[in-house]
Amino acid sequence: MEMLSLIVGIVSLVVGVVSIVLAVVSMDSSKKAESQSQHNFEKTQELLRQNYEVTQKVLQENYDKTKELLAQIDKKAAVIDSVVQRNQEQMMTTLTNIVNETVLPKKPDYGEQLGVEFMKGLMANPSAMSDSIEGLNALLQMAEKMPKKE
Repeated sequence: MEMLSLIVGIVSLVVGVVSIVLAVVSMDSSKKAESQSQHNFEKTQELLRQNYEVTQKVLQENYDKTKELLAQIDKKAAVIDSVVQRNQEQMMTTLTNIVNETVLPKKPDYGEQLGVEFMKGLMANPSAMSDSIEGLNALLQMAEKMPKKE
């Protein structure tokens, strides 16, 4: 029985030593895992920071390009607007002229009508028109003597 107690004591000692060794190995393994986890965390943080910086840089570049593009669009829009406005003004002038010349009846010009009748009479009977010319000369002299309106 003593032997059995000795064997149980030795086995207990070996089991105790093995459990201490396992505990030390477990603590070392835990320390390595923690270290690896910390390293991975720091690496992830660095990658996120770099990605953030790159993203911010790209966003700023895109913002600047968009701003420049909008400025160019504004310039082109102003030019297009002025061209369209000029063309509209020209079109309105042309339409007004067309309407004035074709659609709206022209007011009779009595001087023009008198001149046409005078020319017809002169061509039809030149000798009889000489009396009319003398009458017109008298009217012309009277008109020259009248005070002029200013």
